[in-house]
Amino acid sequence: MATRRRSPVLATLGVLAVVLLAGAARAQEADGTDATIETPDPRVTVRINVVGDDDNDTPVGGARVLVFWGDGDDERRRRTTDSKGRAKFDSLPAVAVTLQVIAAHFETFGKSYDLADAGEEVALTVTLKSERPPDQ
Repeated sequence: MATRRRSPVLATLGVLAVVLLAGAARAQEADGTDATIETPDPRVTVRINVVGDDDNDTPVGGARVLVFWGDGDDERRRRTTDSKGRAKFDSLPAVAVTLQVIAAHFETFGKSYDLADAGEEVALTVTLKSERPPDQ
């Protein structure tokens, strides 16, 4: 009686099918219902207007604007304000963020904002305090 050998290709396909079926079974909850597939966070556009604390609310051009979020504030985006003191961040996650603004001759600004319920777009005005020269 002759023995028949299996093709290595067929054996590999059989193993692959078992792995795929096992993965599909893991996509179900313990009660047999489908697992929830998480969707990406909603996104928010944030427009920032940076002004000085003088009587005229003079725009602060060239200010560095940073946005941090996530564990340990490790994720961030940077912009530099234009000559009218404006910066725009498209598609920020709708989560709690920390905004930091750094500009020459002004105190550094930092504040947290919750963008979870902000809608599609939010506008913020940041007023920077002038650095006071030391008394002479």
